[in-house]
Amino acid sequence: MSVVTNQQFFEKVNRAFIEGDINFLADHVAEDVVWMMYGNKSVGREEFINCVKEMGMGNDTTVVLTIENLIASGNAVALKGKMHTNTEAGDEKIYTYCDIYELENEGSGKIKELTSFILDVKG
Repeated sequence: MSVVTNQQFFEKVNRAFIEGDINFLADHVAEDVVWMMYGNKSVGREEFINCVKEMGMGNDTTVVLTIENLIASGNAVALKGKMHTNTEAGDEKIYTYCDIYELENEGSGKIKELTSFILDVKG
């Protein structure tokens, strides 16, 4: 994938997380995908999808996503951004995050590994 294609692809991936687009995500992860997040590790496509479902995105949650930086090199991409949302009580929550992706190989469109870091910056 070229850098431009990577940027477009990973913008779609991030939008899919926010919108809860399970089908898009399922189509773009490898069968043996590894996701490391918050000190947890999930292995395999089914467990990956279950983790996304547990996040509850795309339901009644409104999240505004801003991608601040995307750096691509070969089959690896690092993406940094912010998420803005409101609690049920109407309080604003802001998170900053960094996702590091590795594709199976350049041009595959299948995520082999994902490492996620997230910090609550306003809550």
